[in-house]
Amino acid sequence: MKAPSNTAQSTTTGWLGPVAWWAREAVSLLVWMFVAVKLFVYDVDLFLITKYAPSLVLLIPFRFFIFIGMIALFWLVLGNQRFVNLVGYILGYPLVVLLWKLPQHLFRNWAIVIAFLPAFYSLGLSLRISFITMTFAVLSCLAIVISAPPFVVIPSMFILLLYLVHHYIKRFRMAFRPSNTFTDIAGLVRKLRDYLHKQYLSKDLSALDPTSPEYFSKISGELSQVYIFTQGLRFVAERLGEVAASKKLDLYLVTALAFTVFVTIVIFGFEYWAVEQLLPGSF
Repeated sequence: MKAPSNTAQSTTTGWLGPVAWWAREAVSLLVWMFVAVKLFVYDVDLFLITKYAPSLVLLIPFRFFIFIGMIALFWLVLGNQRFVNLVGYILGYPLVVLLWKLPQHLFRNWAIVIAFLPAFYSLGLSLRISFITMTFAVLSCLAIVISAPPFVVIPSMFILLLYLVHHYIKRFRMAFRPSNTFTDIAGLVRKLRDYLHKQYLSKDLSALDPTSPEYFSKISGELSQVYIFTQGLRFVAERLGEVAASKKLDLYLVTALAFTVFVTIVIFGFEYWAVEQLLPGSF
């Protein structure tokens, strides 16, 4: 996320300056990270107070009153309009990111999006199996971390190995098989071409008088739609050619390789951890 420039500050950030803009983004991100961790992972505020400020443990039962007191203080300092704008932005921050910031960022970096299109396409097709395998792998890592009994740790080790083998198989298939993404795009273009030919170019206009205004109106309308369609395809083809001629595809390959190396290191780390739990002193 890039902070808006000073020249466009009045139109893009309103009363916010660059420092306030970054502060608002940081606060919004921290608030939602705190909410996610507290709801799904751990009671993070209790952990932080117990570990770093044990003298404040007595205030934990009164944290609700401290929270509303902070809200009242911010409301007093910011005023009505700024407070409402800030609270509304923080509450709607996930929607702002998904519906505005992320599409805007992807549009500015369209070449990288096209280069990574096979990965997005593959993820969409295998979303179900990817979610299931990733869930079992995470649960296996959790079983190793909490030092579960051996009858749980040993199957967890096998699940992690199966996940790693499954990941390698997917990577080898992607490396030695032509991309189905652009093949499917080519098939879609052919279908659009056939539809266009059937819808516009195959119409029988013999019943109309070639000198009538209705004839010229239909012909001009159909030709204009054909022209717009072909120009759109030409624009897409030029952009795909630019991506193919650039190094963006190399970036995709390097990223995929780096992710495979990362997955391998992490899984072997958990495997060694599990072996150490089963046979203490192995490492």
